[in-house]
Amino acid sequence: MSIAQLRAVYHQRLCAQVLSADKGTPNIADSSSVASRAIAHELVSQLGYALASKAPSGQTAGRLFEQYTRDFLQEAFDLLHHLRPGKWLFCVKDLAQSIHHRLICTASSSPPAR
Repeated sequence: MSIAQLRAVYHQRLCAQVLSADKGTPNIADSSSVASRAIAHELVSQLGYALASKAPSGQTAGRLFEQYTRDFLQEAFDLLHHLRPGKWLFCVKDLAQSIHHRLICTASSSPPAR
């Protein structure tokens, strides 16, 4: 399997089992933030896969996100073993919260001065 194929499987798994849209708002969005909702809608649109019909609980969603991300990274790095041999360990604990926080901070920050 290629990295592109692994990535497609990873995105499909996230959409089918982690992401959903309750009342049209993706469950990864902060529903009180216009920017967060816009980012979540665009992300879901670009992924292009059907979403889960019902959102998993927050803890379950986070656990699944971490598991699927760790699996993707492990499988992708296995494909690159010829470039960088060795044993790789992946720690993705609390990854979902960290990514969400960074996306919101990035979206809400002003562009750098030139």
